Formats: sequence, structure tokens, C-alpha cells
Amino acid sequence: MAHLRLGSVALTLLLLAALVAGASTLTAPVSAKETGITGITSGCFCHSSAAADDVQVHIEGLPEKFRGDSTHELTVRIEGGPNITENSSNQGGFNLRADAGELSVMAEDGAVQIMDDGEATHTAAGNDQREWTVLWTAPSTERIRVTFTLYGNSVNGDGSPGPEDHWNTATATADGLNYIDTEAVMNVRNFGPGAGIVLVIVLLLYAYIDRKGSNDEEE
Repeated sequence: MAHLRLGSVALTLLLLAALVAGASTLTAPVSAKETGITGITSGCFCHSSAAADDVQVHIEGLPEKFRGDSTHELTVRIEGGPNITENSSNQGGFNLRADAGELSVMAEDGAVQIMDDGEATHTAAGNDQREWTVLWTAPSTERIRVTFTLYGNSVNGDGSPGPEDHWNTATATADGLNYIDTEAVMNVRNFGPGAGIVLVIVLLLYAYIDRKGSNDEEE
């Protein structure tokens, strides 16, 4: 019986240790890090509980229509939030992900890094600014819409996460040359089937002419 009791105690301790380790693993991706962060799904709650209207985050440089495998220089920018003072050790950080294509860093840019999951974020040196440059290489297919999700954190630089640090999020899209918005096509059903057929034909002709023009330019 004594052996059974000792075995039960040991098993309980092992289970508790496993639970603690598991909790640490689950919370790690959303911990505040001046060297960058990935895996954000809802917000920068380690700094403040909700997105702040006084902070705006922007993704600039996305093409109106992208060609397959083309590379574009994007600017990630944060506006608003706490004022920068002489006592501020840091200014802000960001996390950017794209659901297609590949994010990369410009040569010799020490302010941005690409994490193992493909998301872009700031480095320790890049924590001292509120604007960054990220390269995006489009996917090979031109028939899709790519969605970009950006989180930006504007901090007061006092070295401690707190409610004075504000964040916000934004999304943006880029369409391939041959992407057709099927939702827009479906919405014309209210005007009758004839309108839908006409719109589809127009979109297909537009895609063909646009693609032909692109090929002529390359030649």
C-alpha cells in the first residue's frame, strides 16, 4: 500500500509539472518581446487590453494588381500613441503576415527579421522606430487575392508593458492579375441572370486584355 501511495504522489507531481509546462508553452507566443513577436491572433494584450483609436497602422506599397513571383517593397508604419521623450528607450514594434507569397528582409537591414513561421517582425534594434521596410514576393499564381494582417504597437519606452502602450491592427489585400471577385459576381443576381452573365464576360475580357498588355510590355 505504501508503494501505491508513493506512486500516486509521483504521478500527481508529474501531471502538475506537465500542466505548468504546457501553460508556459501556450502563453509564450503572445509574450511581450522587444526582439519581435509572432503568432498574434487577437492583439497585443500584454501591453493593453484593447486596440486604441489613437494609433493607426499602415501597409504601404501593395500593388493594385500583382504579377506572379514579382517582388514589392512594402512600408509598415505606425502613427499616434505615446509621445517619444528623451527617457524613451524604445518606440514600437510590429508583426506582419501574408496568407500567400513570401516576406523577406532587405539586404543589410538590421531592423526587421523573418521568423520561422514566415511572419515579419522587428529586431531589438528595430524596436527604436515606428516605420519599417519589408519585401513581399508574390505567389506564382495570379488568380488569388492575398490578405495581409498587420499589428502595430506604439510604446512609451519606459521598459515595462503597461496601459500607456497602445496598439492597433489593420488588414489589406492585393489581387493577382487574373483574380475574379466571385462574391461581386454573385451579388449581381439581384439584377437577373442576364446581368450576371454580362459581368462575367466583361471580367474575363478585362483579365485577358490586362494579361495581354502585361505580356506586350515584357516583350
